[in-house]
Amino acid sequence: MGWQKHCRNPILALRPGCFDSQHIHAPAVVRDGNRYRMWYSGSDRTENEFHRIGYAESADGIVWARRAEPILTPAPAGYYTTPAILREADGSLRKEDGQFKMWFTSHNLTCDLYLATSGNGLDWHLDERSPLALKAYAPTVLYEDGLYKMWFTMTEPTGMMAIGAATSRNGIDWEPSPANPVLRSTESWEHTHALYPFVLKRGRMFEMYYTTYGKICELAVATSRDGIHWQKNGGPILSPGPASAYDSLYCSRACVVIEPDGCDKLYYASRVDMVHKYFAIALATRLPSR
Repeated sequence: MGWQKHCRNPILALRPGCFDSQHIHAPAVVRDGNRYRMWYSGSDRTENEFHRIGYAESADGIVWARRAEPILTPAPAGYYTTPAILREADGSLRKEDGQFKMWFTSHNLTCDLYLATSGNGLDWHLDERSPLALKAYAPTVLYEDGLYKMWFTMTEPTGMMAIGAATSRNGIDWEPSPANPVLRSTESWEHTHALYPFVLKRGRMFEMYYTTYGKICELAVATSRDGIHWQKNGGPILSPGPASAYDSLYCSRACVVIEPDGCDKLYYASRVDMVHKYFAIALATRLPSR
């Protein structure tokens, strides 16, 4: 059964007069007890975008309540974007000594990587060693077998965006894979670039949900036994709807929540015009296999 866009879409839209009035994207969603929690990027500028990280909560993963103000704000010269919450290998939330960990990017041209920690997911403290040595845009981070495992967007010498991998013992010092990039655009349906990885492990297989980018953005999935060598599924799993009021150009930057009943949730960022780079956050769901 394929992914179906939710009838309540978009689940988060631009808010006039707020910090997310011009751009909203990069949803990072987890279940934490009996609630869903989302961290995302928002901006109120069309140029020099000054992204900040916002926060929303939900009882069902569909209807969300947002905080009025961002929870992480950079100095005016930069921006904070594409948050990645630390997860277990299966994609569920991982806390360490009661602390959340979040990696995110500061300015996506230099790809400076930051780490912050929080006891409640709302009040964050930047690690004093940030920015970290690894240059990585839009990361996703899992913890497995004593290792932090990261996949991220990198730029090849040709200028094409591709996906790299790295590991760390402490979440600070990262060792890039010698195989980088571990996934790049090679198929006609992938357009030109491969970026925005989101990775989790289902059973013995890693699943990577990634964005293919050209004139439009679509979502695709690849699988791997080791997180390095990937097999693509052969086509997009979610595409823009030409007449859509919220995702007629982009379906991008996926985040998947595995549900106990098998009806998994896929959150993604969308675009409809060339003014708002990211116009809304939307949801797709999938019925369990029979």
